Amino acid sequence: MAILYSLVARGSVVLAEFSATSTNASTIARQILEKIPGNNDSNVSYSQDRYIFHVKRTDGLTVLCMADDTAGRPEFMKTIPVLVLSAWKKYNAKQFGIGDEGRVGISAHKWGGFFGYELGRELQRRDSLSGSDLSMVGSGCLAVGCGGGFGRIPFAFLEDIHQRFVRTYGRAVLSAQAYAMNDEFSRVLSQQIEYYSNDPNADRINRLKGEMSQVRNVMIENIDKVLDRGDRLELLVDKTANMQGNTFRFRKQARRFRNTVWWRNVKLTVALILLLLVIVYVVLAFVCHGITLPSCLR
Repeated sequence: MAILYSLVARGSVVLAEFSATSTNASTIARQILEKIPGNNDSNVSYSQDRYIFHVKRTDGLTVLCMADDTAGRPEFMKTIPVLVLSAWKKYNAKQFGIGDEGRVGISAHKWGGFFGYELGRELQRRDSLSGSDLSMVGSGCLAVGCGGGFGRIPFAFLEDIHQRFVRTYGRAVLSAQAYAMNDEFSRVLSQQIEYYSNDPNADRINRLKGEMSQVRNVMIENIDKVLDRGDRLELLVDKTANMQGNTFRFRKQARRFRNTVWWRNVKLTVALILLLLVIVYVVLAFVCHGITLPSCLR
């Protein structure tokens, strides 16, 4: 995919342009500028040989680019000719019981409705359409003039160029002479053509899909972390409960040990007192010449 040419104009007055290749794009672009109807805002596309001219007009300022005929088109467009032939055969077989030779005088309205139905069903089966593309097919929007979905990247380029041009020059656009901004802004056109032609991030939908994928991965990672943290919190709660139980048992055992030591000390004190009394009695009995302490009691 490549964007090959671009210009910015006020009405039919070209203010800046750039061409990445030698073509007659400039001549055709001026013819398109003269033929764009009215002054209303619009997004349109025109086919010329194997190139498509995409045009965006906003507030009297027209931005135009020329791209090859695959720029911004979904891959399923390559299958359209095969699908047309397949749907034609089915229509003939269903309506008239005939094969490939066709039939003269078939109602275009009936054929269009049948083809739209078969095309939408076949593309759904191939799983190659997004919701927006399918709605366009269902409405019969297969012409180049539909713009929008089939020129997603070129029209994103046009929107970007329009914003840059207005932001840079402001109201000077309303009175500028032909090619007044060409020396400066042609470099911007060259840079943005290179970007939108070669950088995959230029496709806003693909970029959003990538960002959504990154967000989804981050969310999954965060959920895993939360679950892991929950497991660790549960383990910590279990350990805390075990510590509380061990603390209770330790306190109980400490109290029991303290009581045991106290009673042991009481018993030892009583035993020492009794021993001292016995020793005193023995000494008195020896001094008093008898067990009954006869000499001491006179």
